This record gives sequence, structure tokens and C-alpha cells, in this order.
Amino acid sequence: MRTINASILAQLQSEELKPFYLLGWTIDGTTHRYTDCDVPLNVPTGELIVNGGMEIDGNWASRSTPTVNERSTTQKHSGTYSRKFTVDAQFEGIKSDTFTVVAGETYRVSFWTFPTSGTVVDYNCAHGDGTMWALAVNAVGLVQNTWNFVQSEYTETISGSDAYFTTMSPTGVAAGTWYTDDVSVAHRNVYTPLGFKFSNVRYSLSNIVDKVDIEIDNLDMVQTAIFVDGTPQGSDVVLSLVVLDANLKVVNASAVTLFEGEIDTWNLNERRLSVTVTSIFYNWGQRTLSKHSPSCRWKAFKSTECDYVGAADWCDRTYTKCATLSNTTNYGGFRWLPSIVDREIWWGRVQGEPPK
Repeated sequence: MRTINASILAQLQSEELKPFYLLGWTIDGTTHRYTDCDVPLNVPTGELIVNGGMEIDGNWASRSTPTVNERSTTQKHSGTYSRKFTVDAQFEGIKSDTFTVVAGETYRVSFWTFPTSGTVVDYNCAHGDGTMWALAVNAVGLVQNTWNFVQSEYTETISGSDAYFTTMSPTGVAAGTWYTDDVSVAHRNVYTPLGFKFSNVRYSLSNIVDKVDIEIDNLDMVQTAIFVDGTPQGSDVVLSLVVLDANLKVVNASAVTLFEGEIDTWNLNERRLSVTVTSIFYNWGQRTLSKHSPSCRWKAFKSTECDYVGAADWCDRTYTKCATLSNTTNYGGFRWLPSIVDREIWWGRVQGEPPK
């Protein structure tokens, strides 16, 4: 495995510090994070929004003075209800109950919005002391009369318990109705405690990591839905090491990456998930489908790749002919071997000396 740097080794000398592995992968756009620790990292963690699913008629006050702020069954992304707000001025909408944030921590904000009379909505998060804004986004390009997923991340700079989320009409928009559902504000680095182990990281002759095998618990069948219903091959994987103190806070400034690559093969049953992860450089050793050729590789004259539109009706696929046709920009061959392109070439055994 990669050598752990001296600063982390020094930190491990204390009995109060413990090393833990982190495993994370992104499959079909969703990131999953796991640790071999028995509790999630960076406590406190979890969802900060109360009633983000809008199933309770509460926890959402008016932001400014919208004409309507109510729980509604007219549109809903999940469950039975969403939150509806109608405005007659800009910057009117709804805001959540307050929650606690910590300076220096990163938070992920996401929600679903259904605009009925426009394609834009604003959403923001107040700082921990309630001042505006730790996050301020003007979400454009929404599709009217359908549910749109919106997501951002931000790093808090002011700790406190007066943070809140709000979504509202944007600048210059004085009329409209929006439905909001499934609002979430959560710490970005939330890791699910899970048992896993990995084999020795294997190296090639060039001292480049090729692949690593990882086994992960699947007793609760969580991995089944992720892998069987998804497309895991080619998904990004990162295996890291961190140091935690007695309060399970990460001590080192950032995790030490032991290995990163892509999911190659996997095998799943009701107890275990076995994954082989290959380095992103692993494919460099594969045979390519074509070789460098001095002749143009485009088989058809005037094809999409050739893109010649002049009067000529033939081409011998040489660079000379391509130059005659003033079409060298689209030439599909290599005039010289790539290894000597832009290299200085000289006669004789010693550079700068004339041949004897």
C-alpha cells in the first residue's frame, strides 16, 4: 500500500487517535460513502431539514409575504403532499425551520421544484447566525409544469443554530406559483458504517497500481439495489485513510488516498459484495483498434470526417492531395510519427556537430 505520510504517523502515536478506512463510489450519479468505523464520521451528521417531504403541515414559514404558502396535493414528487407558494413580488417564498451548522464544514443542498409559470427559481441557505447568504443560487433552465431536481454544495463560514433554507421567486419575477418537495440539507461527508476489507494493492512492473479487490457486507441487502438495479461498471471508486480523535472528528486536513480507480467486475450475494477496482491507467496497456498511419484514415471522400465540399471528385488520401484541396484541417493521417513531432533532428552522433 501507499506509504502513510509522517504527519499522520505522528498523530497515530496518541492513544486517543485511531485510523479508519473510507470507501466511496459514484454509481449512476449517486455517491455512496462507507467507513469501517462503527458510527458515521464528522458527527453530528444526518438530515438538517425537518419535514422536507412536506407530509406534515408545519415547519415551513413564509419568506417575505407570498400570497399563498400551504401544503398541497395538487402536485407532489413523492408521498401525498408538496409545499405550494404563490407570489406577487420578487423574493417571496417559503423557508424552513432553523438548523445548526459548523464553520468549515461542507453541506449538500437538494430539492425538487415544480414551476407553473416560469423556468427559474431562487434558493438560498442562511449562515449559522441567520445572516444572508452562505449559499445563493439562481436556478435557471427549469422545465415548466414538471418536477425538476436541483442540487448544490457549499462550505459554511459562520457556525450557529440559526441557519435555514429558503426557496423563492427570483429577481424581476413578480408573479408565479411553485411547488416544492423532498428538500434536503445534509453534511456532505456522511459515511455509513459498514464492514469491508480489501486485498493488498497490486502494482505493475512500472510501479503503477493496477487493481484492488474489495469485499463489503451486504447483510441488509443495501448493495443489492445499488448494483443490480444500476450500472456500476466504470463507476469511480476512492479508497482512503483518515485519522479520527476520541470524538470521531477527522484530525488530518484531508484523507490520504490509498487507491482510486473504476469498478471493473463485481459479484453479489445476500451476504457479500466482491468488487474488483482497476486503476484509471489500467487501460493504457491495452491494444488500440488503429495505428498511426501516414495516409488519411477516412475511407470515404467527402464523408462527415473528411468534410470536403469542393468540386473535386477524387482523392488519393495523401497529405499533398489534401493540401491541393485546401482541406488539411480535416486530414485524418499522421505526417510524422508522434514520437518525433516537434523534436529537433540533427546529423551525426553529437548534437550541434557536423558529420565527419
